[in-house]
Amino acid sequence: MHPDDLERVELAIGRARLQSVEYEIEWRVNLPPGAAPRWLLDRASPMPEADNPVVSYRGMMIDVTERKKRHWHWRSRIVIWSSALPSAPPD
Repeated sequence: MHPDDLERVELAIGRARLQSVEYEIEWRVNLPPGAAPRWLLDRASPMPEADNPVVSYRGMMIDVTERKKRHWHWRSRIVIWSSALPSAPPD
């Protein structure tokens, strides 16, 4: 896990465990310098046991890097387009 994401992810998962609720969080994979960043979506649900608090979670992780790239691409386009539009004249 990328060091800049570690505290945020640990807090989110810790809160979910304390409340025995599901969680969903995205974080970056820690790769060698110069490697293209990769993003994972981590989603899990608590697995309660009879008369015991939740002791485990069942979930999945999927690579959402391409979705993130598309999001950043369109977000940058919106910024460019909005800065190119003339301001509305005052009333």
